[in-house]
Amino acid sequence: MEPVPARNFTGRSVAFLVVLFVAAVLLAPTLRVFLDQQAELRTVQEDIAAERQLEQDLTNEISRWDDPAYIQQQARERFNLVMPGEQTYMVIGGEENVEDPVPAPASPGEVNPELPWADALWDSVVRAGTD
Repeated sequence: MEPVPARNFTGRSVAFLVVLFVAAVLLAPTLRVFLDQQAELRTVQEDIAAERQLEQDLTNEISRWDDPAYIQQQARERFNLVMPGEQTYMVIGGEENVEDPVPAPASPGEVNPELPWADALWDSVVRAGTD
């Protein structure tokens, strides 16, 4: 069996490698810009889709105002209007919890940190005057 001769780099193969290297160096920034623009294009298309959905929602909201029952409901809720002959009742403070809004301090000489600053100042003045 004959030994395989070692391959030497020829001028043609060196020139080919240099051309490939130069092409890679020249195309890399262009490819990066292309990929950045593709990402930006996807982002803009998503923004457009979101805006179209918002437009559709607003169009549906506008079309609801053509319904007299919807107008009547909005008048009742927003302006507390009633139909002739109806009576309206308003309950004020009906859902609030009736609790002591500020708990008392643990000891008489201690300032309650749960108090607003103005109330804490007044509490301190009162305690200083009575001690």
